Amino acid sequence: MKRILSESDACTLYVGNILNTRHDNANIRQRIRKAIRILRYLEPDIMMFGINEVIYGKSVLTQLAETFHNIPSNNAKYSSSNLLFPNNCPAIIGYVSESTDQTAIANTEISNLTAYLEQLAASYKQKKYPVIAVGCQNLTSIEEIVKKTSSILLIIDGCSGSELKVSTLVNSHNQRVGAVFPQTSIHFLTKIFIRIKHDGKEFILDNYNASKLTVTPSNRIFGDHYQIQAVAGPVVTHAKSHALGKAMTFLNGQCYRSECNFGSLITDAFVQYKCNNYRGSNWTDTAIAVIAAGMIFSSINATANSNTIYREDIEYAVYNDILVTIEISGMDIRRSLNHAFDVTYKQGDAKFLQVSGLRIIYDPLKQSLQKLISVKVRTTVGVPTYTLLIRSVKYYVVMPKSLANGEFGHNFFKKYGIIREENMTVVDAVCQYITQLKSIYYFNEDRILVQSSFTSSELTQSANILPS
Repeated sequence: MKRILSESDACTLYVGNILNTRHDNANIRQRIRKAIRILRYLEPDIMMFGINEVIYGKSVLTQLAETFHNIPSNNAKYSSSNLLFPNNCPAIIGYVSESTDQTAIANTEISNLTAYLEQLAASYKQKKYPVIAVGCQNLTSIEEIVKKTSSILLIIDGCSGSELKVSTLVNSHNQRVGAVFPQTSIHFLTKIFIRIKHDGKEFILDNYNASKLTVTPSNRIFGDHYQIQAVAGPVVTHAKSHALGKAMTFLNGQCYRSECNFGSLITDAFVQYKCNNYRGSNWTDTAIAVIAAGMIFSSINATANSNTIYREDIEYAVYNDILVTIEISGMDIRRSLNHAFDVTYKQGDAKFLQVSGLRIIYDPLKQSLQKLISVKVRTTVGVPTYTLLIRSVKYYVVMPKSLANGEFGHNFFKKYGIIREENMTVVDAVCQYITQLKSIYYFNEDRILVQSSFTSSELTQSANILPS
């Protein structure tokens, strides 16, 4: 009997969302190095990452090889010696997407990658690991890969749509290969439940966290042949037990290019935490909070069912991190906001900031780093009101620690350093805030307002952040 996983312990597949550069091209090498450092400490049994983008003319896979193994660009090859990770951790990989602007590069890499997958499978023969491809963009592309290989066991890919579907493909040895498509538009791996059955045995993938997949063995898994059938279950699979309150409005997590009410709720929760723990004579000493859009993974549609919002919903939808407070000048707040809003408006970017305690007007059509029109800041003295941001004044701002450390390119925050690390996480702050509110009525409040220099059609497209 061939064994894929140990019988007693669950095996964790660390998903390469940290390698996903779709919204953070400028920091590709920094993110790759971070991923490698994490892997060295975690020593996972299996490492999985999706190759979804071409950055600067090269796939993330190529750049990973170059960075980790110091292989020059013109010599980078796909081989088991190139891309074995610490402790010979098997990489479960995908390949570059075949979108219209990437087709030429993708086609040249398909043959290289299929050869690499075969070598990878041979390298892991003693460990009995499967090879799983993830991140392929369409069925045609997947078939192109599968029919040239004998090693791929299962394909996982995100497609547009709202339901799960299953396809069955055949590899070069005429063996059946499972293909599971969670049909949700994703830039982070979505919530998935997959039960792979073979001869009455099963192997379960239950993803309820945006940063990892947990594989739980159930009895014996797989037979002597890599011929399986993949069956996709419902998107929400884990039991929800920690009710927090009622969400009377849809919490929109699409926060990459405009104000979103979920981002407003999250940052308000940060300010409320600081207020609850403030012991001075004013209402607070920290009236401003920010979070990068890339830390908000999904929306929450509690209104579709009972309106109840659960802790598990927050854990899935928001990147969890320690909260910290920094002291920063009004000048650098403006600079950071100019950086945050220096995006292609229709596409958005992970660096876009959601805010509390700020009232911002900006013009997406102005030239780079000059889009900001005006900024007002909430006062900490007396009844909270909004006054113009003063460039020479320093303000306390609460935010996730990773943002304060300069991730998403916000180095203006990093320059000042952390003055206080809070005894609170992002998820805990949001959960406490919802519990305190009991019922959530959140709408866009023109915290981030677009200057009306758009054409009529563009105004229609961006109406969600314009005054009603």
